[in-house]
Amino acid sequence: MSKVKAWLWDEAEKAVDELLLKVKSGQSVNDVMDYAKTLNVDWSFAGFTADYDNEEDCWSEIEDFLLINKPTIQ
Repeated sequence: MSKVKAWLWDEAEKAVDELLLKVKSGQSVNDVMDYAKTLNVDWSFAGFTADYDNEEDCWSEIEDFLLINKPTIQ
């Protein structure tokens, strides 16, 4: 079981890194969110709340995270 958990953590971590890279490279948060929704990732392994009864809460949490990490124009 621990190998499966480690794999899930690795996959979730890679997905978050990929989303951050996309946002930091200038892609819109909306486009990155659309992409994130196509991924087969258990987001709870990346620290996001996985509320399977209310999926929108999880997506909102991820969107907030991306907005916070979006580069600002200076």
